Amino acid sequence: MVIHIVEEGESLYAIARRYSLPVSRLVAENGLGRDTRLTPGQALVIQFPHEMYTVRKGDTLLRIARQWGVTVRELLRNNPALSAGTAFTAGAGPQLQPGQQLAVSYTGSKIGPLTVDGYVKSAIPPALLRRSLPYLTTLTVFTCTFTGDGCLHCPDDGTVLDLAHEYGVQPLLSLSTLTPNGSFSAEPAQKLLADIAAQTKLITDLIRTMHRKGYGGLDINFACIGPDYRDAYADFIGRVTRTMNTVGYSVTVSIPAKGLYENQGCSRLRYGADNIMLMSYDWGCSGGGPAAAAPLDQAERIIRYAAGQTEPSRLLLGVPNYGYDWTLPDGRGRAVSNRQAVQQAVDAGVPIRFDAAAATPFFRYYDRAKRQHEVWFEDPRSIQARLELVPQYHLRGISVWNLMNFDTPGWMTLNAMFDVV
Repeated sequence: MVIHIVEEGESLYAIARRYSLPVSRLVAENGLGRDTRLTPGQALVIQFPHEMYTVRKGDTLLRIARQWGVTVRELLRNNPALSAGTAFTAGAGPQLQPGQQLAVSYTGSKIGPLTVDGYVKSAIPPALLRRSLPYLTTLTVFTCTFTGDGCLHCPDDGTVLDLAHEYGVQPLLSLSTLTPNGSFSAEPAQKLLADIAAQTKLITDLIRTMHRKGYGGLDINFACIGPDYRDAYADFIGRVTRTMNTVGYSVTVSIPAKGLYENQGCSRLRYGADNIMLMSYDWGCSGGGPAAAAPLDQAERIIRYAAGQTEPSRLLLGVPNYGYDWTLPDGRGRAVSNRQAVQQAVDAGVPIRFDAAAATPFFRYYDRAKRQHEVWFEDPRSIQARLELVPQYHLRGISVWNLMNFDTPGWMTLNAMFDVV
């Protein structure tokens, strides 16, 4: 894999000629259109096919996969333009056209296996979720909530769970302190942590729900509970994990990076949860000033601290799949997808810059009202830098927030570097 940085005046056709590749491959592997304009500083994923297959009449992905000794999921990962259809487990997959070119494998060796989790809301369109599932080990469905007396409330997640099982991806139930208005509240968690009977009720309902719906594990994220409840929270995590483990479920606790040291440090949680997800994002957020969502230097600092508190093999690194567009000088940030960010730079005719310390792209532009904006987002360079931390620090894997947008070049970067567990 090569990450190509677009230079002034370059076109897709010029870049394709430079690497002796058809334009169609650059388009497919970067989520572009043939007439897509580029901007200086834009990062493109360049891959070199090793084995190609030309589709014949009557072919299915399952038949092709068996012929080449690969899995259907590998074919889907290597060919992101494919959109899996119904009856995936039966091998029907997407409609293939005779003469269609499929990449069976690419040149270059991979670093090794990678555990990949992704968060998804139950309202995600099925077609969008199908695009991400081939790249996942587990799928965390966000989110079930609870009351202080231990009553559990879960969304209508049937379609998401059916698709996860169809693709062989293990679904995880998410339990958080999210409120109906979309914000987090400490109140239900604080009441729950002070009431053992309520905890017992909640754990019992969790196990019943997970068994009935086919979940394979639990993810817990009690945001904003405060440092005074750190020990009670650690005790709760230990109680949940011990009970879940006896019936075959694993438990992951998600810890906001900014509260890692003070509110929910790993020193006690390591004795409880099976895994710890480090939410190393939201340094740059809608309510703050412009900044990278997950600056690399901060991510490394968090990893080093957490690895000193528990086994690195228990740690998952949170990876953002979004950006923010801030109106300057003091406006709130507006969430954008990585693709929307790049398109904004193209439309505004401004180059994309790259912050070396944060390992994150950014740019500034003026809107029609002549207000200045600053945008930070993720591209193949920033994703590659974060993925390299996993083998460097011997982490378990990554967890992506979130899957409500499909970032083709990001997934292709991951696919070029690792084999998904």
